[in-house]
Amino acid sequence: MILAAGKGTRLLPLTKNLPKCLMPLAGRPLIDWQLSWLKKHGVTECVINLHYLPDQVRAHCRDGASYGLHAEYSYEPELLGTAGAVKKVADFFNAAPFFVIYGDNFSQWDLGRLKACLEQPDSAAAPLAVMAIHWREDVTHSGMVETDAEDRILRYVEKPSAEAVTSHWVNAGFYYLHPKVLDYIPAGEFCDFSYHVFPAMLQAGEALYTAKTDEPIIEIAKLIAPYPLSVEGITVDPAKMIDEAREFAQWDENIVIKITIHGPNGEPGNLEVAHELETKHNIRVNMTAMMSAQQCLLAALAGASYLSIFGGRVNNMGYNCCEELTKIRSLLDQFNMKSQIIAASTREILNVIEWLNAGAHIVTVLPNLLEGMLVHPYSKETIKMFLDDSAKICM
Repeated sequence: MILAAGKGTRLLPLTKNLPKCLMPLAGRPLIDWQLSWLKKHGVTECVINLHYLPDQVRAHCRDGASYGLHAEYSYEPELLGTAGAVKKVADFFNAAPFFVIYGDNFSQWDLGRLKACLEQPDSAAAPLAVMAIHWREDVTHSGMVETDAEDRILRYVEKPSAEAVTSHWVNAGFYYLHPKVLDYIPAGEFCDFSYHVFPAMLQAGEALYTAKTDEPIIEIAKLIAPYPLSVEGITVDPAKMIDEAREFAQWDENIVIKITIHGPNGEPGNLEVAHELETKHNIRVNMTAMMSAQQCLLAALAGASYLSIFGGRVNNMGYNCCEELTKIRSLLDQFNMKSQIIAASTREILNVIEWLNAGAHIVTVLPNLLEGMLVHPYSKETIKMFLDDSAKICM
């Protein structure tokens, strides 16, 4: 089940005439990504709850055939909450385990890990629910999860105060549930998993388990912002950016347009510009990121031909750059994305070796480091030994 009934009040005025689940992410409505993701992990039937602008969602998704599955809908005249929505369509699940996906989150994580945990051999501690969780620095706006060494949930607190924080693992909004969970949800009433169901199950001694993910979880409400955007005091008009890029691209077919990502969640206007240039105008884009897997994943989803990253061993956003680069390369390979990673070595020649070992496709070296390269123990000839057919050094 995809929970898509929310009004999207945090996204106003963008959601004034568009449901939140149809907001574009890298050129595709969020729900397109989710339905394709579910199909990839073996889901053949899906029910979507609706409330705000329901006809638009029905018209877009139809019967689900274009995604390779069957879709049905559950309209709620009054919102029933995350758990109440599930109870309303209890018969749809045919007394079998089922996924619940929050409709405002994007991920391509392996849902099979949730299923494998729930379907372990029967025992006294057989789980009734498995929750995906991810690490977050600030948990005061999320569902905080405490677990034991076996990943069983010991305590769950929704939106704890700063003083009450005892864990940095939080609810990612993806569950795999045994049908017995429905017994904890009253029929015809507003009911929420985080505030009502999970606390009641824990108090009753039921087994709830977790599966941890370190892959990016992108919340659409924190990503999309109204146009025009203001970046460092400069108003950015996406249409103007596209017109200027098209003008530059006429000079030479080899021109690549450089666009910057600002902030850990990216700059939504720039992502949409990148997508339009790549897909509609066949103009290559190099998106420059500070250095995080989430930024680069967004840029790759937008279709950017190149992802340009920079920083020392730890950059000013606190990321271990080589670790992040390895994650980025893994994500690109996993989802067969075409983007190539350009890593900039701006501080010391040793960075070149580190970038290549971490999986960069291209490493750039600034001219003022050329002399250092000639005298450094890692000479140009030595560095070439680290290159494979897909990697280059540019000076």
